[in-house]
Amino acid sequence: DITTRAFAFTLRLFPAGSIREISTNQDVATTDIVGGQSNVTGNTMTVRASSLTVQLASTPVSGTSVKGATGVQMVGLSFAAGAQSDVKVTQIVMTGQGDDTGGTYTAAEFDDVVLTATLYDGDTAISSSKSPSTAGVLTFDNLNWTIAAGATKKLVARVNLATTQMSSAADTAWLGINAAADITAQDKDSNSVTATDGDATWSGPINSTPTVVLTSAASGTLTVDVDGDTALSSIILGGASNVNMTKVKFLGSSEDFRVKRLRISNDSSADDTGVVQLKLTYPKQDGTLETKTGVLSSAAADFSDLNFYVPRDRTTVLTIAADFASITEAGV
Repeated sequence: DITTRAFAFTLRLFPAGSIREISTNQDVATTDIVGGQSNVTGNTMTVRASSLTVQLASTPVSGTSVKGATGVQMVGLSFAAGAQSDVKVTQIVMTGQGDDTGGTYTAAEFDDVVLTATLYDGDTAISSSKSPSTAGVLTFDNLNWTIAAGATKKLVARVNLATTQMSSAADTAWLGINAAADITAQDKDSNSVTATDGDATWSGPINSTPTVVLTSAASGTLTVDVDGDTALSSIILGGASNVNMTKVKFLGSSEDFRVKRLRISNDSSADDTGVVQLKLTYPKQDGTLETKTGVLSSAAADFSDLNFYVPRDRTTVLTIAADFASITEAGV
């Protein structure tokens, strides 16, 4: 095995009769050969084998989604090719365990939590969707995924969760790679490349104490509070329009939310005539803003058919504005 061995080649000094002049057919004296009185040695070259190092990526981290959620990022793995050659990965076998009883992880419970999984490089799927076996095994074959020499790529397993929650609390699962043999790869010369575990991602440690765990809950939560950008107080002139009265922040966890109906209340119905109309402004799922109008009646204004979109784990603000009556209109 010549791997890691170093080689250097030397052109030795020229003995007499080594070089002959063509026109005269006479030997050139060694003293006339520039540099011919000393050895010429090239640079040392070290033979290295193609390599692939795999380890757990920094994202995604452990998190919670709701039952039936699709495209959930479950685990990420970092693939680093050595500087010697591009590395093409043709198959990855992943193994998972689940817990749907509130007890311990078992391979048999994984498919109770995860229905299918697909491998992604960024937003590009590099595999077809695969369903786990009853032993918690997912085989992603017929891959054609290449990591350039000296480069690192992140692979993320996105999963579709089961629509039925087995545990009364929450179902949990993890997914990883058990052994180097579970990765099939080759270099640019079609030589097999054996992957190296970069951080104990494989075998014992991840099975006994998984680092990244996905929790499947029955539902998410929506937290509502006054936004810090709401004005503390203000003097409002009669006839003023589009006056921002209140800003309300919404934060969804575990899943996205779409708010369809809201009721906005006034402190007293006697003040209804002072407000011509209320305006709700909020973001839709496509990122554009939408405004809906309503009128106070008996100190309340009901809004329906809203498209207010609250993505998970991101604070989203609803603005409540008002158009006020002039002094002569309302008699106030």
